Amino acid sequence: MSTAIITQDAIEYTEEQRRLITDVLCKGASPVEVEFFMQVAQRCKLDPFRRQIHAVKRWDSKAKRETLTFQVGIDGLRAIAARTGEYAGNDDPVFVTESNVWHPTKATVTVYRMVHGQRIPFTSSVFWDEYVQTTREGAVTSMWQQRPFGQLGKCAEAAALRKAFPEESGGLYTEEEFREDHLPQPPPQPASPKEPPVYAEVTIKEPEPKPAPTTMEAETVEDPETPKLYDLLDAIREATTPEALKEFIADAEAFTVEKHKAAAKRTIQNRAKALGLTWDTATTSFIKIAK
Repeated sequence: MSTAIITQDAIEYTEEQRRLITDVLCKGASPVEVEFFMQVAQRCKLDPFRRQIHAVKRWDSKAKRETLTFQVGIDGLRAIAARTGEYAGNDDPVFVTESNVWHPTKATVTVYRMVHGQRIPFTSSVFWDEYVQTTREGAVTSMWQQRPFGQLGKCAEAAALRKAFPEESGGLYTEEEFREDHLPQPPPQPASPKEPPVYAEVTIKEPEPKPAPTTMEAETVEDPETPKLYDLLDAIREATTPEALKEFIADAEAFTVEKHKAAAKRTIQNRAKALGLTWDTATTSFIKIAK
């Protein structure tokens, strides 16, 4: 796995890493956008190869075109805060729930920063209706269905980190905070007027076979399952109970790409080992390893 070199002052990229950022991580972006992305990552000392920060194309209704936006992982925001030397931890999310409602309605997180020798709290609250991600049809996405408390808690923690460290993390948002269904979509293109057909003698040639993609081209083909894999791996690593871990087995089996399926299963096994669990074939569930 390629990893950028983080020095005391900034992140340094090799020529190969710059090519990977241009061809893979920022595919479709202009040279100016790619350079801007690398400068933001360097300023924040975030490693794009560890998915601490990544570039996403989104439709800008004001500019009437797609523009490059930056998303960070919650670990990226934590890393930014920790590097200041003033990050003094945070409280676990506090949730507000309602009877007969399967998800939290509100999450609150307090982040602490040392200011002139005093541990000062910075608290932020977020609401389910404002952050839950849904499909175009209005259904809650699978990740928010499986981890409603975890997803809303991340949003609250991200907001609190930005409030506590505005200069260092201002303008950086996590994937959980973007609502795809609320993003303005590009306007429909007007239909081109039909022109009267022109008839002429033509010679039909057999299409020439397309050459097989080179190794470089094959590596840069976008895989639609990759974002889902990263989300699932994050969720598996945060599982704390045998029941929660078992639910991810079906998600792993759902991948059509074998290497994604293997990566998910391997992460489940590693997480089970870390929790002191083993798979019991008799009960088809994870159980505690006998000491």
